[in-house]
Formats: sequence, C-alpha cells, structure tokens
Amino acid sequence: MTTNEFTKLMPKESIDALFLEAHTQRSFQPEKLDRSVVDRVYDVIRWAPTAYNASAMRITVVESPQARERLVAHMSQVNKEHVKNAPLALVISYDRDFSIGMVEMGSPQQLADSLAGNDELALQTATMQVAYLILGLRGAGLHVGPMTGGDFTAIHDDLFQGTSLQPFMVLVVGSEPTDPGYRPRKGRLSAEQVVSVI
Repeated sequence: MTTNEFTKLMPKESIDALFLEAHTQRSFQPEKLDRSVVDRVYDVIRWAPTAYNASAMRITVVESPQARERLVAHMSQVNKEHVKNAPLALVISYDRDFSIGMVEMGSPQQLADSLAGNDELALQTATMQVAYLILGLRGAGLHVGPMTGGDFTAIHDDLFQGTSLQPFMVLVVGSEPTDPGYRPRKGRLSAEQVVSVI
C-alpha cells in the first residue's frame, strides 16, 4: 500500500492529528475543559476491539480540588506540577470485576465466568483501550500526556479503596499546550526493524 492509497482510507489531516504532528503534551495553558468530552470520546472508542469483547478500562475524571491534591501527592516529582495544573486529569484503571458486565453486552455466561478474576487479561484489555482513548482525544482536537510515573498502590489505597478498580496510568489532557511539542522528535523503529514474516 502506497502513501497515496493509505490517505484514501484516512485523510492526511487525520493522519497528522493522530500520529505525525501529534506530540505528547504535559503542560497546558490554564483553561476550563468540559469533562463531557471524555464521555463523547469514549462513546466512539468503546467499539474498538478488545480480547473477548471485554471492556475492563475505567476512567476516573479527577475534578474536585481535594481529589486532585490527593492524586498529585502520589505522582512522581517530575509529574506533580503537570497533574496539578492540567485542565483534565484522568486516572485510568482496570476493573477486576470486568466480567460481570460481559453477559449484559452479549457474551455467554460461561465465558464471563471463565474470565472472572483474570487480572492479566483485564490489564491487557484496559491497556488496549487506553491507547484507543488517547487517539480518540487527539481526534477530538485535544492533546494528551500519558503518565505511569507515580505510586499507583498509594493512588489505589487513597482514592479507590473498597472498589474493584486498579489504577495504572494517569492522562493529562488539554487543548492549548504551553509548548508546541517536544522537538526535535525522538526516533522510532522503522517497519524493517519491527515487521517480520515467518
């Protein structure tokens, strides 16, 4: 498939917004960003494929100043200021009880029962879904900074104690970055280095 053939499937503007011109962003201009954008993006990306059609990802919008302070306290030092000042801060978790909703979504009870308690599958599925979420937010014209630098055991114990949610990532989201991007962009492995045929 040539570049021209690829752009027939996806316009160049979309390719740029999702991949080529998009950069990880962690610092944003002060602004009020309506949290409903998260709902609207999720309503689109929820249809992307997951293992066994399981939907283990959970998104917690950290909106109140008190909850934001508690989250910031558990982030690594380099991430504290970014999380504190981001227009939106999202804690991404996997739900250890993800299988409960599978029957409602059309899976056989036997399959749901067989997957119950499978934390490895829940994390794998939620990790796939957060990648879709990042692209969905980019497609909505927003910028995203994914972060795993923090004490997620402490985040769980402080903010999610008594729930089935296991946090593993934080996303900071905004529409007006303070920096146009981290440049020069670091390299990526080429297709020749990554793709093999057996």
